[in-house]
Amino acid sequence: MPVDLMVVSLSTWQKFQEEARTFDLTGTTIALPAPRHFVARKLHAANSTVRSKSAQDWEDIFQLIRLQHLDPHESAFQTLILRYGGQSSLTRLLEAFDGNGSLD
Repeated sequence: MPVDLMVVSLSTWQKFQEEARTFDLTGTTIALPAPRHFVARKLHAANSTVRSKSAQDWEDIFQLIRLQHLDPHESAFQTLILRYGGQSSLTRLLEAFDGNGSLD
């Protein structure tokens, strides 16, 4: 199974850690970012000018929002979307999802 790695600043890492979820993986405790932080990471990648898999990133973003019941209409989530994806990403997500986090 492929693993994505992303180098982030200490302040970004600390924000991820604040809401991280811990899991036991065969005796090893691992921390995973909250789903909304995965979306932020994917938005950052999807909007990179050097990224060759933007379509896959967007599919991942849509799936994360749908499966984790995230709402792009929610104010704090919109702030995160704007920070990592910009206005065009927010517009795309608002147009794609209704108020219940499901694709139109």
